[in-house]
Amino acid sequence: MEQLEETRTTYKGELRRSPVTDKYEPYYPPWKRLVFRLCVTIPMLVINLVLVSVFILLIIRFQSWIDRQLKSGRLPCKDILGNSYFSTKVLSIALMSLTELLPKILLALVTTVFDDVYKRVCRWLTDRGIYSLV
Repeated sequence: MEQLEETRTTYKGELRRSPVTDKYEPYYPPWKRLVFRLCVTIPMLVINLVLVSVFILLIIRFQSWIDRQLKSGRLPCKDILGNSYFSTKVLSIALMSLTELLPKILLALVTTVFDDVYKRVCRWLTDRGIYSLV
């Protein structure tokens, strides 16, 4: 059976004769792969997961603070006609003010930024790991 994916051209390691194909193939010791996964891959992914969770919880708390401030009347809110209202009016006809939209905008920005960071980290980890050479 042929190898379905090419070995990475950036791989620098020793070549060993394969007992199956009797050809020289790049060899990466399993203990090095395990050390890389335990000391680099897993900590990087855990850090990313913790950061995303912390930011999401902060944004949720910010949203609930905004909601409490709007309910108590400390923050202004306007409907479509420009009339001020507090939480007793029907919200379906209300145009959200910037104070109501701010947590949602912040969540969208944080999600986009962390998505980009996560993709870059995953690409870096994939390039550094020798996962196709098992």
